[in-house]
Amino acid sequence: MNEHIDNRRIAARSAEEWVVRLRAPDCTPEEHAAFEDWLAEAPERIAGYVEAERVHTAAGRLSTDPLLAAATRRIKRDMTHGAAKEWRRRWPLAAAAAAVVLAGVVGYRLLLPVPAADQRIATAVGERHEAVLDDGSRIVLDTDSTLDIAFADRERTLTLTHGRVYIEAASDPARPMLVHAANGTVRVVGTKFQLQNLGGEVVVGLFEGSVTVTAGTGARSHTLAPDQQLAYDRHGDFGPVQPLRASDAQAWTGGKLVFSDRPLDVLVEEANRYSDTKLVLAEPALARIRVSGVFQAGDQQALVDALRKGWNLHAEKNREGDIILRTR
Repeated sequence: MNEHIDNRRIAARSAEEWVVRLRAPDCTPEEHAAFEDWLAEAPERIAGYVEAERVHTAAGRLSTDPLLAAATRRIKRDMTHGAAKEWRRRWPLAAAAAAVVLAGVVGYRLLLPVPAADQRIATAVGERHEAVLDDGSRIVLDTDSTLDIAFADRERTLTLTHGRVYIEAASDPARPMLVHAANGTVRVVGTKFQLQNLGGEVVVGLFEGSVTVTAGTGARSHTLAPDQQLAYDRHGDFGPVQPLRASDAQAWTGGKLVFSDRPLDVLVEEANRYSDTKLVLAEPALARIRVSGVFQAGDQQALVDALRKGWNLHAEKNREGDIILRTR
C-alpha cells in the first residue's frame, strides 16, 4: 500500500520538483527510471523540464550574485530604520519596489550567457578533430568549427559557436547535456546526434535516441525521433521536421561529402568549407544543376574533374587561386 502511494507521489511530481529531486545526492536509480517514464508520458513535459532546469541553474548562481546581495541589504536596511509607524505606512510601496528590484536582478541574471568554457576545441580549414570527453562522450568536430565545453556536477554544457559537431553523448540522467547553438539549446541524456551552426542558421540531426530542441525567446520546443532533422534560424524560428538519411548525413565524419540530387550551389558551399581554394559559380543558372555523388572533402581538384566529366563544366583558376566554374 505504501509503495503504491509512493509511486503515485512520484508520478505527480512537476518539472520543478523533478529538477530538485534529480540533483539530490540521495536520488535513487528507481527515481531516475521513474523520471524517464514521466517524460515519455507526454512530449510537452520535456520542454517544461528543460525550462525548469534552466531557471533552477540560473537561480543557483544567484546565491552569490553581488547585485542581488546589494538589493537584499538595501531592503533590510530600509526595514530596520525609521519609526515603526512610518514603516507600516510605507510598506506597500517598499514591498512593490523590492519586488521590482529583485525581479530585475533575477531577470537580468537569467539572460546571462552560458558558463565560461573549461575547454575550447577548434579546428582549422580542412581539419577534423575526434575526442573523448571527461564524461565518456565522443565527439567529432568538423572543419572550421569551434566547440566550448563546461562540465559541472549537475549538468554538462557544450556550445557550438560555429561549424559542425557529431556527438555520441554518454548517458547520465542526473547530469543532462545541454548543447547551445545560436539562439537555441538541445537537451540530451544519452544519444547520437549532430549540430551544424553556420552564421546562426542551425540544423540538428538525430541518429539514435531522443533530443529536445528549444529555440527563441518564447522557448518553443520540438522533440526529434531517430532519422529526423530540424532547422532553426538566428531568431529561433523553426522550419519543418525533415527526414534524415543517416549514412549521408554522417559521411563527413569519415572525410566524405555525399550528395543525392542536390543543387550545385549547395555542394559548392559545403566543399568550400574544407579548402582554402574556393569554387565559384560564374553563372547563376549553374546553381540549379542537380548533383549526385560521393566526393572527398578538401580535394577540390577531384571534385572539379568530376564536374567536368559528369556535368560538362569548364573550370579555370583566377588570379586569387579560386576555381571558376562555367558552362562551355
